[in-house]
Amino acid sequence: MKLYYFHPNDYGEEFFTVASSEEDAINSLNKFLEETKYPRDGWGKDSPPLYWGHGYFKKYTIKVYNPGEVVNTEIS
Repeated sequence: MKLYYFHPNDYGEEFFTVASSEEDAINSLNKFLEETKYPRDGWGKDSPPLYWGHGYFKKYTIKVYNPGEVVNTEIS
């Protein structure tokens, strides 16, 4: 298992998940976005949720951390 960090590459929300592969990590993120219906494409209450690689998430990259590696972040 590895830690997958979905990084916005600028100011924005970031997501973390632990998964056995990048595909599983993306599926977990998409499931989360679908279940919470957030964020939404167009931000209207009836607009569909976004998925990895579309709209809001086009600028994101995935960073992968192996067991034993430390993730250092700063709250601003």
